[in-house]
Amino acid sequence: MHSMTLLNVMASIFNHLPAETDHPLASSSGPAFTNDDAAGTQLGRNSARQELSSAGTQLGRNSAQQELIRTDFIFIVPLLCWKRPPVWCCAMDSAFCCIIYNLFPLQPVAWCRWGMTPATVNAYYEAVDNTIAFPAGILQPTFYYSTGPLAMNYGGIGSVVGHELTHGFDDKGRQYDKNGNLVPWWSESSIAAFKTRAECIANQYGRYTVYGLPVNGHQTLGENIADHGGLKMAYKAFKKRVGETGTQRLPGLDLTSDQLFFVSFARAWCAVTAKSDAIARLRTDVHSPTNYRVVGTVSDDENFARAFNCKKGSRMNPHDQCLLW
Repeated sequence: MHSMTLLNVMASIFNHLPAETDHPLASSSGPAFTNDDAAGTQLGRNSARQELSSAGTQLGRNSAQQELIRTDFIFIVPLLCWKRPPVWCCAMDSAFCCIIYNLFPLQPVAWCRWGMTPATVNAYYEAVDNTIAFPAGILQPTFYYSTGPLAMNYGGIGSVVGHELTHGFDDKGRQYDKNGNLVPWWSESSIAAFKTRAECIANQYGRYTVYGLPVNGHQTLGENIADHGGLKMAYKAFKKRVGETGTQRLPGLDLTSDQLFFVSFARAWCAVTAKSDAIARLRTDVHSPTNYRVVGTVSDDENFARAFNCKKGSRMNPHDQCLLW
């Protein structure tokens, strides 16, 4: 399965998710859910097209304004009593030679920019660019198998794709519009409903402990929201693709395709962490401990409970589930 095919299916699923899940955005007025159409994608070698700005007049005005600021700066430097003459010359020369690049907001994002090296096993979403990026390093096992079953790929890299897309609508990403501007675009009722559901997730993770110390549910909220949305989206995309291509199973494993999907999601987060590091991460990491990234996410997912026949009220299928996506 080509990784771009997976990404396109995921984006399509994400666009219909709010209405299907009673998400707060479903009732939002205005262009509530258009970010996925605007989001740029950097996948392996950059596949997003570079868009050119048509705001020539505005850009020209801004350049003129910047030149005035530069001129004023050069004029003021010699008047600063704490700068000696040799420093004046250097500062004035530096200001005169400085090349000013308009990257934001008057010019579009340089889509070819990367925030990670190609070998990095990670991915990221950038709100001010409205871009998601997947370095080549993560497009390999255990996240992605070019010839592997759909269940493994959607449970692995698919959930990561969904995770990064969801960041555009988490507690921080939702504050930026499709062009990366920090402007309000959700209705007040949507914001209130979102905060109520997000607080449920914060409280849920706040009850988890590591060596007797609690996880900070608010510090990790954005990542936990993205984990929830990413898994939900990946599963729906997986079921859509299975409906088109049929199911695939791994020989020798007595797992249904749905079970393999969730096992692949959990497998990607297997880790062994030293006690000192685990405790330090509770104070500094915006991600929850890896075991809770799995348990916290799937225990709120009815698809997981159905796949493994988890009894209602059990640890993995509690009565008080947090449903944001």
